[in-house]
Amino acid sequence: MNQAEFNKNMLGASALASLGGSPYTNTFWRGYQRGMRRLYHGEKFGTQDEHALWMAAADETRDEDCRYCGIGYFAGYSGMSISDAVKQLAVVDKELKG
Repeated sequence: MNQAEFNKNMLGASALASLGGSPYTNTFWRGYQRGMRRLYHGEKFGTQDEHALWMAAADETRDEDCRYCGIGYFAGYSGMSISDAVKQLAVVDKELKG
């Protein structure tokens, strides 16, 4: 990922977080931005233990806020574009809200 892609995704996530949406939209975008930072900066951003905790958060079933944050982190860390992340959030909302 180059700097232009990183900046575009980060700005998009920030803008989308400010628009609101589902109850956990801000949490998803906060996780996405952190995952993007970890992807772009590598081990200079956070520790391996923190990374493992954020990745595990996507499977959290007792705390929806934590789960959305983890799903967002995974999306950002996997390099998902902002447009694909918007689609991912819609799918997650539908699956989790039933």
